[in-house]
Amino acid sequence: MSSRLRQTLLLSLEDEASVEVPVVETGADSLEGELAGVIAADQEVVDSDQAVEDLTDVQATLESLAITVEQSLADGGLTPREAALVEQVYQASAGRVGLKSKVPSMESFGGSSDRERATRVTLEGFKESVQRIWQAILNVLKKWWIQIDKFFYKVFNAAPKLMGRANALAKAASEHKEEMNVGAKLKLSGLHAELAGGNAVQAANDLRQVTADIFEKYSKEMVEYGEKCANYLKGVEVEDDAKFDASAYKIGEIAYPVPASCSVQANPSDYGAQGQHKVKTTKPLPGGKVLAVVYADVHEKYHEESGVRAYLGAMAASRATLAPAKGHEEAKEGEHAPLSKENIVAMAKDVSAIAQDVVVFQRGYNGTKTVRGALETAGNEYSKKDGSKLTGERVSLAAELPKLVNTAGKNVDAAQRALAGYVITTGAALVQLGEQSLKQHGGKKEAPEAKPEEKPAAAAA
Repeated sequence: MSSRLRQTLLLSLEDEASVEVPVVETGADSLEGELAGVIAADQEVVDSDQAVEDLTDVQATLESLAITVEQSLADGGLTPREAALVEQVYQASAGRVGLKSKVPSMESFGGSSDRERATRVTLEGFKESVQRIWQAILNVLKKWWIQIDKFFYKVFNAAPKLMGRANALAKAASEHKEEMNVGAKLKLSGLHAELAGGNAVQAANDLRQVTADIFEKYSKEMVEYGEKCANYLKGVEVEDDAKFDASAYKIGEIAYPVPASCSVQANPSDYGAQGQHKVKTTKPLPGGKVLAVVYADVHEKYHEESGVRAYLGAMAASRATLAPAKGHEEAKEGEHAPLSKENIVAMAKDVSAIAQDVVVFQRGYNGTKTVRGALETAGNEYSKKDGSKLTGERVSLAAELPKLVNTAGKNVDAAQRALAGYVITTGAALVQLGEQSLKQHGGKKEAPEAKPEEKPAAAAA
């Protein structure tokens, strides 16, 4: 674990996440200036992603240890050898995030009365650590959500400016009277070169269809998914094995949604997925990207604790991500014909619609925040349940179920987050290409060929 990550975890064991309300800025700042902010905010999200995963693993280990220690009381408590093993596991897990040992010295587990007393002290210490870890998970998750909010509000600031630029470009191109300069060429590379010619129109249209699907329909499906996860966790009963089985097995009823725009079946191994996962992607988008959704296959039955645990792990690994399209090569620098006025207008209208989709998503963003609160509440309620009467594999499974808070909390807006910065920057590239192309419509014609000079007539003899 890096020192920076460990510092984040240690601070999260002590501090509540401060509430920070992003403000949508208005003003005359350039679109290009907003793009830099979007890119920087996206990187901050990536940097803070792993901390929640580490703490969730620590919590599951401590839950299992606490149950093991409690069950040992039926036999008089931990033996010195058992206490040493428990201490070893505790240090390997909780010690790496700075939690000090809760196990008394080995000598405390000597006599029968001492064993029981030392075991109870150990148990209380473990339960305290579990609560601290759970609060740390929520604190890190809340801080991560704040980073997500900052990112989205950078996007929300940029979207109206992109829309304004696209609308102005469409208007200018439709009203422009001059024809394209004869022999006009633009020196382009990378994405701009790829988008040159008629490709810009098709690229903008493809991107428009995906954006409409993700920011309108799919965002609502993911909110419903988060609500299902919260309700499931609240409904799990741990009073005895029978009630736990009846409620925990319902996890198979929760399916990770796949957007309609991801219609291409992909090879899971290409995306680091395996086992119970399937992958679907969009068709290739501008710049050689695809939106890929890795999701748990729900067509299997989960009638045993091991099956439920496997599906829980598969859900945790489900995700939406922007990935490179197979076989794509970046366009090399070269000279390209400018876009025609008709193509500029069609492309600019699609870019404007793309930006509008982001603006519409902003209006519904509170739904995402609400489901985060529901997940937090469900996790808090579950952490207070007493699962000490569970037996067998149910013990460790019950300790793993709070991972759903992390799973759903990080995925409820994953596709939107993966796509948001990309559509803004790609939309900006399309507009820039259109603006440069329109400048090449000055009506310049080829210079007429110069007539050869007439030779003077020969003098009369």
